[in-house]
Amino acid sequence: MFFSLVLHNHQPIGQLPWAFEDAWRDSYQPFLQTLADFPNIKIGLHFSGPLLDWLEIEKPQTISLIRELASRNQIELLCGGYYEPIFVVWPREDGMAQIAKSRSRIRELFGIEARGLWLTERVWEPQLAQWFCDAGIEYTLLDSTLFEAAGIDESQTRGVFKIENSSLRVFPINATLRDLIPWREPQETLQYLKNAHHENGDDAHILFGDDGEKFGAWPGTHDWIFKGGWLRRFFEMMQCESEWLHIVTPREYSLHRATRVNVSLEAGSYPEMQQWSGGNWRNFLERYGESRDLQVEVLRTREMTLKNDAAYDHILRAQSNDAYWHGVFGGLYLKHLRQAIYAECAAARVLPLSQEVAQIEQNNGDFFIGNSQVQIGARTCGGHLFFLESTRARHNLLATLRRYRESYHDENSIVDWYPRGALLDHFFGSDVTLENFRNARFGEEGDFISEDWEMTKPPAEGVLPLRREGGVWHDGIFAPLTIEKTIALHENSSELLIEYSFYNPGEKPLELWWAHEWNAVLSGSEFPERHYHLDNHPQKYSIETPAIFEAVSNPIIADNWLGLWLEWEFPFPVGMWHAPIFTTSQKEGGEIELNYQQSALVFHHKIKVAAHEKFTTSFVARITSRAT
Repeated sequence: MFFSLVLHNHQPIGQLPWAFEDAWRDSYQPFLQTLADFPNIKIGLHFSGPLLDWLEIEKPQTISLIRELASRNQIELLCGGYYEPIFVVWPREDGMAQIAKSRSRIRELFGIEARGLWLTERVWEPQLAQWFCDAGIEYTLLDSTLFEAAGIDESQTRGVFKIENSSLRVFPINATLRDLIPWREPQETLQYLKNAHHENGDDAHILFGDDGEKFGAWPGTHDWIFKGGWLRRFFEMMQCESEWLHIVTPREYSLHRATRVNVSLEAGSYPEMQQWSGGNWRNFLERYGESRDLQVEVLRTREMTLKNDAAYDHILRAQSNDAYWHGVFGGLYLKHLRQAIYAECAAARVLPLSQEVAQIEQNNGDFFIGNSQVQIGARTCGGHLFFLESTRARHNLLATLRRYRESYHDENSIVDWYPRGALLDHFFGSDVTLENFRNARFGEEGDFISEDWEMTKPPAEGVLPLRREGGVWHDGIFAPLTIEKTIALHENSSELLIEYSFYNPGEKPLELWWAHEWNAVLSGSEFPERHYHLDNHPQKYSIETPAIFEAVSNPIIADNWLGLWLEWEFPFPVGMWHAPIFTTSQKEGGEIELNYQQSALVFHHKIKVAAHEKFTTSFVARITSRAT
């Protein structure tokens, strides 16, 4: 009987430097060193591009060790999408480029022609078979649950299959072994393999495939696998069974054994991903508006950069999957990963760095304007800004995240009912406080937050004009109210001029508590590098602490690590709330943690609008490059 082990090692674009180092120390390096002591054990290995690039620069000794193990035919290196994209949500051309780069880098570093492919998050759709064949791929690995969905019993998945109407071979990843390795004692895996041998005979093949980080980098696993000796016991046990159990790489088996049958596999992934996504990975793009915004920004920027090879590589980097989804930990909930995607787009963008204001095409109700210093995006749904980027810092201050209901949350978890952007127009009742605002449990008196606004004319000369004929609850009656606001960005300027006009078409005057909310995402939360301060006063305030201020004229939120300030200038003092927004998510070990995502700054004051009259006001928001 034949048995294959395949491990997938990956770190995403935007990962923090210490995370690379910790995973190398606790998992990647000790695993390879242990493997080197067992020359009869063969495995398949996949390294994603970001991790491979880091190893080449920071740990050349590991690259040398991989090269040595490969030269003695102990390792088969698999390629993949270089920056780990979910292939099915990006253009075919990009997928082919990702595979080509992965194969080229393996050839360059190790002198090996990779023929097997590790599929990112094992997200499969039928069209991928032709893509992979066209890219020179001989085989890939898919979870056995996809075969079971096609009517093939688990006991009949012990071999290699061929995709119908294709030359692509596919190995089932055994689900039972994913529950056993490396969590249970090696003898339990051995017993399972003996039972399979008894059922299927000498020619059967079983493949284990999973994340390499489970071998030392996950909480508690380093002590279990290395200090406790699990991996050595596992390898020793496998070597002792060599009379009937042959440890081979996937390609070794594929080259010398016939495929079982042709199969047609529907879209799917591993069981946990199917559960998290609601059955299809594409659902993440619908569930999380922030994920969809990331994808749209990449595709929007891609259209500008196809003729520039260096810029195109940034687009491929921006397709790194981790920032686009969330299961039970990490992913989209990590703001440094979201921000890294926007930074890659900023690096790729080929808008002329001149003093001219650039108008960008409308995209499904989104409008963009920008110049050499600032790029902004406005959305007609909710009439707010969802994109505010400093070109110099390559930082989107609105890479925010609203609080969603997740499967691991309890009934007390906070859920936002609107996206966290900027220039969100609230009308508060007298019972609204900073506390119930922070908890998203406040009454909204107007209908301007999540309803449609109109762009009254096409954006021109750096001006975005928005208008909504809505209403507010006032003295028990829903009274009509029209708001017009324009956002102007002038040539060679990082200053936004915002002008408001409130028109009361009714017969009675309106006395309103109006507030406009701005969310700001910084590069971290450490104080005092990241802080806010008021009206040029020297006192700095932590962005993780809620606060109330009665009157401010020139508030500033500062990220000195980026050298980036966002400041406002009001014509008269306004009230201000600072509301830090935290999300609740799960860590790899299962414990729940709070993560600071962004600061909501709410500027508010009372306004009076006479019947058939207008109230107007304006202020300035400015992005500057400086530090204190």
